[in-house]
Amino acid sequence: MEIRIRLSRGKSIKIILSGAGAQIGDLFFHSKKALGAGSSENASILSVQDLGNHLWKVTQKGRIWNAQQIINLSIK
Repeated sequence: MEIRIRLSRGKSIKIILSGAGAQIGDLFFHSKKALGAGSSENASILSVQDLGNHLWKVTQKGRIWNAQQIINLSIK
């Protein structure tokens, strides 16, 4: 499985990506609450965009091949 998602008491989202997959790309989420960029490991968060209708686009890059990546988003 390439993506695992963990919620932390409604305050944050932790996205764990396996070491395989695209090095640059977008992740899409549906959330009634605003999302913001948090910390990341072995990848970079370029932006978190509100697309309207509770849709959010997270653009990431720089995923290190053959290493797990972690992207944290805050829930506001």
